[in-house]
Amino acid sequence: MIHTHWMTGRIAPGVNYRYAWPGTGKTKTLDLAIGTTPGLSVSMVTRDPRLDRVLLSCEAKACMTEHGKSQPRLFDELESSYSIVNNGDPAAIAAGVVVINMATRFVAPLRQTNPRTLDWTYHRQPAVTENMVRHLRGLRIRTSPADSGFDAFCLIVIETDNIATVTLVTKPPAPAGRDPDSYMQFLGRIVALYDERFAQL
Repeated sequence: MIHTHWMTGRIAPGVNYRYAWPGTGKTKTLDLAIGTTPGLSVSMVTRDPRLDRVLLSCEAKACMTEHGKSQPRLFDELESSYSIVNNGDPAAIAAGVVVINMATRFVAPLRQTNPRTLDWTYHRQPAVTENMVRHLRGLRIRTSPADSGFDAFCLIVIETDNIATVTLVTKPPAPAGRDPDSYMQFLGRIVALYDERFAQL
């Protein structure tokens, strides 16, 4: 159904889209928003898609370095994200994606002070990534619009030192295909929930 609505221009995407939720009036910049358009036919990502109702809000986060220090902040920001969506429009799909870096060393741009040498940050892998995955799996996943939590959430694990290539990690601690927080399960859940909640648009 989501594909049909997309192709017929009933819904449109917005990136970094500023939106005031009708249930609370709280305004938030959404990393990715998909919503209905006021009589327009829009099929491209634009700076001003003019959505009159957001049906899907997806929060995107990344943890590239300093995994331990990042845990509390990242968890709180993700909780805040789904709470704003849940309270603003309980029917809207609250989704979240977190990319976690499993490289043993990383070049953090803000730490570079000498143009002749690189200042590397080293990580105890895979332990710090395992800890982050375990920590984020504590986020609430809701089973109905009456609950509070993410409707769909996924973890993506990569390896990058921020200098050369980026490699997708498919072995543990990365989620496997049938894990609830794998990317494929994430997409499947969004499609199923969209059909369930918005088929009659």
